[in-house]
Amino acid sequence: MDVRQLAFLAGQPAAAVKNR
Repeated sequence: MDVRQLAFLAGQPAAAVKNR
């Protein structure tokens, strides 16, 4: 797996919570 992909997938929920 790509580290960038993992960071992107992990950043999706984090960004959603941050957007809140």
